[in-house]
Amino acid sequence: MFIPLGLIIAALIAGCALLCLECFIPGIGIAGISGAALSIFGIVCLIPYIGWYVVFVIMAIIVMIMLVIYFFANSADKGINPFVLSAKTSKEEGFSANDDNNDLMNKSGVAITDLRPSGIAEIDGKRVDVVTDGAFIKKETKIFVSGIQGRRVIVNEFKGE
Repeated sequence: MFIPLGLIIAALIAGCALLCLECFIPGIGIAGISGAALSIFGIVCLIPYIGWYVVFVIMAIIVMIMLVIYFFANSADKGINPFVLSAKTSKEEGFSANDDNNDLMNKSGVAITDLRPSGIAEIDGKRVDVVTDGAFIKKETKIFVSGIQGRRVIVNEFKGE
C-alpha cells in the first residue's frame, strides 16, 4: 500500500499539533492519544521513503524525549524538580524582606516633618518613616515609639519629661 508523502507529512504535523495541545489543555487525553496515533502512523508510513534505520533513530529519539518528560513529571511530584529553586530563606537564618525596627520600640525622637498621620522622624539618630495612631503631630515635636507592626513604626506625641 502506497500512501502519498503529502498525507504522511500532514499526519505528522497534525500529530505534533495534537500532542502540543494536550500539553497545554490537559483533559481525558483524546488529543494526546490521537496525536500519538497520528505521529506513529506518519513515522511508520515514512519507511518506504526514508528506510528502516532512519525510522529506528526517530523512534529512539522520541522514546528518549518521552522518558525525560516522564522523569521530570515524576520528580516534580516528589518535590525534586530541577527547575524550581529549593533553597529557603528564613528570618532565623538572617533573611528578611523588611528592615527589623524592633530595636526602636519605646525609644523617643523628634518629628522631622508634620505627621498627618505619616511622616518622617529622627529616632536614635536615624531617619525613620513613621505613622501615628491618627493624631496630627507638628514638626519638631518630641515623639516616642508605641508600637511596631512589620515595617510600620507607630509613634505618639511625648506628653511629659
